[in-house]
Amino acid sequence: MSQPSPIIRLPAEILDVIFQSLDTYDHTSFRNCSLTCRAWLPFSRTRLFRILRPGFGHRTFAHLDEILRTSPDTGPYVKELFTSPTSLEHFVALALRFGAVETLTLCFYGPICTPHASLAALGPVRRLSVHARSSMDDKSREGCTALAEFVALFPMIDNFGLFSDSPQHSATHDIPLD
Repeated sequence: MSQPSPIIRLPAEILDVIFQSLDTYDHTSFRNCSLTCRAWLPFSRTRLFRILRPGFGHRTFAHLDEILRTSPDTGPYVKELFTSPTSLEHFVALALRFGAVETLTLCFYGPICTPHASLAALGPVRRLSVHARSSMDDKSREGCTALAEFVALFPMIDNFGLFSDSPQHSATHDIPLD
């Protein structure tokens, strides 16, 4: 009977040091590491899925849905999520598959849309940044109400940032909430 490879017998602490030495954004290396052996898969997934920036449109969300459906243990690795609620209808269905998102960045390229309550399942969001590319003028009471509803979905927020490209409003810095 063959003996397991020495690479599999490395302690988790050593593997963690090895993975931390790789560039955070070097997804090719992490993909290759995930294919090396089963013992490396959790370490690779932690780095591969920590920051998720899904593209826009139905195809992207369908692909993400397939990944999360076929590998349900992948969702909790996502800690930082950047998305555009212009595709919110596709994204709402995925919210229940995450559960551990701590940083959420939402980019609105049109009016701020009303959030769906299931988005609260994304996780214990502590940092919420909202980028409003469209005007946040006085006529947009619906946008302000929707923004308040987004904040209310995540009761653990301790840091909130609102940024606007509108000439009437300068960008704000993150404001710690007490």
